[in-house]
Amino acid sequence: MSEVTLNRMSPYNIKDDLIRAKFYKAIRDIKNDPEAEWLEYEVSPGEAFLPEVIAYRVYGSEEMKWVVLVAGHLDDMREALEYGTSIFLPAKSWLREKIKEYSEAEALEPYKRIEPLSYRLFLNWDNGEEGLDLFELDENDNIMPVEA
Repeated sequence: MSEVTLNRMSPYNIKDDLIRAKFYKAIRDIKNDPEAEWLEYEVSPGEAFLPEVIAYRVYGSEEMKWVVLVAGHLDDMREALEYGTSIFLPAKSWLREKIKEYSEAEALEPYKRIEPLSYRLFLNWDNGEEGLDLFELDENDNIMPVEA
């Protein structure tokens, strides 16, 4: 089986979901970063459901629509951007630099560096019930529920 090659501008170069979420937050907060280059883009009525058109106009590639979705605070492509509003889009150079920075940060995250711990706790908020489920890793890194 061959490995999929990612475009260097793909957010999936950041393998860890939590670190990728931090990267997305940095995109959403781009206008608060004094060192970042960004463009204020006003969404027109014809672009509300077409983030790929905005991506093509700003970045020259419709593959960059993920940036438009993140900057527009959309979690679902089926949702519309609100036309007439401005979204703040980072420069391509900033994106390239941050993708590299965040993907390299994965190796530095404390939970990745610490070898082997006797246990770590995991929380499950999405159990459909009140409260939290707790889990830990046993000595063989199997996830085990914590008895209350």
